[in-house]
Amino acid sequence: MSYSFRIRFNLPTAGYLPFDEERRFLTSGATDAAVAIASGRLGKSLRAADRIVVTGGGFATQLDAQSAGSQWRSRLEHVFATTRIPADFGDRSPSGSLSEPFRRALLEQGHVVINDVHGLMTYPSEPTPGNFVSGSASGIAAPTQQSVEAALTVITLGNTWSPLASLAYDLYSKSYFVESADARFLLLMVAVETLIEQKSRTPAAEHHVERLIEATKGNDLLTKPEVDSLVGALKQLRQESIGAAGKRLASQLERRSYADMSPAHFFTQCYNVRSQLVHGSGSKVEDVNTLVGPLDLFVSHLLAGDEVLERLYSTTAGPTITSTE
Repeated sequence: MSYSFRIRFNLPTAGYLPFDEERRFLTSGATDAAVAIASGRLGKSLRAADRIVVTGGGFATQLDAQSAGSQWRSRLEHVFATTRIPADFGDRSPSGSLSEPFRRALLEQGHVVINDVHGLMTYPSEPTPGNFVSGSASGIAAPTQQSVEAALTVITLGNTWSPLASLAYDLYSKSYFVESADARFLLLMVAVETLIEQKSRTPAAEHHVERLIEATKGNDLLTKPEVDSLVGALKQLRQESIGAAGKRLASQLERRSYADMSPAHFFTQCYNVRSQLVHGSGSKVEDVNTLVGPLDLFVSHLLAGDEVLERLYSTTAGPTITSTE
């Protein structure tokens, strides 16, 4: 048995690869071990495609195929960086796949299909796969006619809908138009932060902050830029932190749960992952993929409001998140 590798990557739009053919060999000779780059869109040339696949076969072991695929990805990244071609190799993209029962059913019908992995994958070269098929990884169920009609009944003209809510909804909607799980997660978190209102601290805490500000201003060992920077940071301490304000906002949904967490705990978990992403300290792909679906529901519930949700749903659990294939 021999093994093959396949790398699937996406381009922001068609036109980045200047080749008019649908398939082009990257190694000399169209042999079993030849590496080829091809359009991932049926009937479209490489120039006209925004989804591209690179394949290579004839490797003795799966480890050999994996190693060769990794080397070819590195080479392509170097080439693309040199020629200013952006590409998404799927490292932090949502992962979707066919269910195993569905795949077996297709196999019984004579269709050899393999999950269309966004990134590098390896597989036995024989039997030759007929198709690479992907499932949806959105984790979001489409609304039913009944639920939309119920919402139209409950939410009447004149219901409270602030400009901030409108902005948060726009950010929520924009999250559906990006493929990266990280980008979607961050847009959803910005939508939440748009709804957060930071309150003033207690008089005692404010008085303590003012004393710190005055002490900083009177410190002769600090330069003026240092004083200005520290005073600016201290003034922000007059208000509660984003974390505390966010937990207070989340508590409006305290009768519900998200990813088996209380709303306040869920917000804190999401805020920590958001901080890791934004400040470059790193976050696990699994964390983002696990949280992004429940976060979508969380933002939807915050925008709807607990009173509306109670009128819409007979249970406090609200609608469930379901994966679609």
